[in-house]
Amino acid sequence: MLLWPWRRLLRWWAGVVLVLVLTAPPIFGYGADPLTPQGIRQEFALLSARLRQTPNDVTVLNSLGILYARAGQLNDAILLWNRALTINPRYIHLYNNLGSALKAQGRVEEAVRVYQAGLAITPSFWIYYNLGLLEKDRGRYREAAHYFRECLRQNPRFEAAAQRLEDLGYVLASQQAAQGIPYKPPTDLEALSLTMLERMEGEEGGGEGAEPRPAGAPSDTRRPWRAAGGADLPVTMTVETCAAYLEKMAQGAPTRLVALTFDDGPHPSITPRLLDLLQAHGAKGTFFVLGSRAESYPELLERMVREGHEVGNHSWSHKSLVRLGPATARADLQRAAATIEACTNQPCRLVRPPYGHTNAEIRAMIHRSGWAHIMWDADSRDWQLSDANQMLARTLRKTSPGAVLLFHDIHPGVLRVLPVLLPALRQCGYRFVTVSELLRLQGSRS
Repeated sequence: MLLWPWRRLLRWWAGVVLVLVLTAPPIFGYGADPLTPQGIRQEFALLSARLRQTPNDVTVLNSLGILYARAGQLNDAILLWNRALTINPRYIHLYNNLGSALKAQGRVEEAVRVYQAGLAITPSFWIYYNLGLLEKDRGRYREAAHYFRECLRQNPRFEAAAQRLEDLGYVLASQQAAQGIPYKPPTDLEALSLTMLERMEGEEGGGEGAEPRPAGAPSDTRRPWRAAGGADLPVTMTVETCAAYLEKMAQGAPTRLVALTFDDGPHPSITPRLLDLLQAHGAKGTFFVLGSRAESYPELLERMVREGHEVGNHSWSHKSLVRLGPATARADLQRAAATIEACTNQPCRLVRPPYGHTNAEIRAMIHRSGWAHIMWDADSRDWQLSDANQMLARTLRKTSPGAVLLFHDIHPGVLRVLPVLLPALRQCGYRFVTVSELLRLQGSRS
């Protein structure tokens, strides 16, 4: 009988934590960020507890394997992913992760067999891309070009594969590979006004996170349907009092749309509960996810799409795009977009800069790349505040027809606010739409 070596893996964790603490990159922002060593330790504890309860949970095994791999513990990551494959050999993400780990260890032929086994299940553009890299590294350029072309057939917008083909001298081949695979964007972004795409709450220096606003960040607070003079906030935040306040803010607007957005996830515990809550209220949202976290929890992105939500790009590393500069920022966003598209099987067209840090150069880079630059109107500060009434008050002050609301699905505050806010919005006649839907519907007015 195969014994599950869980205790041995747990003993490894002391060394893993040390590696993570010493090698973790500097992350701008606030405490309990899941990209900090503290956040990683919390996440490991959460996943470990879940695995003890359900030892055959393939998604947890996959996520734990990624934590180990990022800490340099490839043998333990491989052990976890092999274990998961014995449970569910059709979980495609395992083949990509396992093949990449084997390649990193120099076990190239084993990596090829794993990648090919994954392709026998589904034609994943990520696996084709990694096979292309593997063949290029061992000097088999014709085979590498074949895999990069296959990658582009699956995802014509994957610029990394096109660039690799160009490096190999296959410029025309990379262009031909994308022919016959049309891409239709969700809306005509060029026809929309910049104020719709780039609205931003200007108070308190920058919204998401505690990072000070960098030079060049916008402070424009213009947005349609702002209630003149506002209204007095209710003392007691109930569904009824919130709905009454929202009615005053709406000022009789006949069409009432609102876009719920959630940044920094997915989180293994909070995001599933949030999805349950949205489903219970019949609400759709837009999740601006980190590529590094999408890689760890692909099943949550699959669920988002399955339940009608939209997935946007919040970068790979959650670093200020302004401080990275346009070229490095674009590479970071491209890496995240490729991972998100691999999880969702959909183009990822929306970008929200981490912390709301942006300037003219970053906006121009985003637009040149074919993405839409998305900000927000109302910031709940759920990452900072612990009192649900305070979070509701901040949100209500800036909520009127056409508003984009900002929450975070890595902090539990969102789960305390939405049970009151969602029914209040519904009672006031609001319809929940994704950001792309909001832009399309508002574009008809511009």
